[in-house]
Amino acid sequence: MVNKFDYFINLVFHTKWKYVFWSFMAFLIIIFAFFISKINNDSNIINTDETYAVSTQSSSSINASVESSSSSTTVKNDCIYIDIKGEVKNPGVYKINIDKRVNDAIVLAGGFTKAANDKNVNLAQKLTDQMVILVENKNVKNSEGNDVLNDVDNSNQSKSNDSSERINVNTADANKLMSISGIGQKKAEKIIDYRNKNGLFNSLDDLKNVDGFGDKTVERLKEYLFT
Repeated sequence: MVNKFDYFINLVFHTKWKYVFWSFMAFLIIIFAFFISKINNDSNIINTDETYAVSTQSSSSINASVESSSSSTTVKNDCIYIDIKGEVKNPGVYKINIDKRVNDAIVLAGGFTKAANDKNVNLAQKLTDQMVILVENKNVKNSEGNDVLNDVDNSNQSKSNDSSERINVNTADANKLMSISGIGQKKAEKIIDYRNKNGLFNSLDDLKNVDGFGDKTVERLKEYLFT
């Protein structure tokens, strides 16, 4: 056994075959190192692919969640609440799409009653959130005990200094309001919008709550308007 070991040592280190042996060993080491390196690279590629797949899946889930949330918010913001009062068949608070108009709200509430002053309602007006739509009774009496019929001013009302009829600010339409000096289309629309959202004016001083109507303007308009 010792002789064989001595022979192997002599062959490896002291004969011409030592070059062949060590060259072969170096070749084996290189081949072994190459395979180890390839296995590590393949493992890294697999891990990278798995990480990318997980990252892509997470990103897709997040995007889907954001899109779902945005969609829900959009749907939610597309709806508003309005309050319909007065002479409609089913008054109350309704949820309705934001792009609808007063006419759609009236239909939703069952339509006008027979006593409704429908000529004083702007059916083309766009709806807004928390809007109040007040449909007046055409037979309602004003403070002087006279019937108010639609948009027509009662001829028994007192006259202003220029002999023109005073106009009921709670029943007049935009054209009637615009017939008064100092009230243009925008101010007339603001009066009607305020009336639809907040109800009837209790007094002309309530006009001060409407944008564009100061103390002096309201005092001057008292010659032409009444509640």
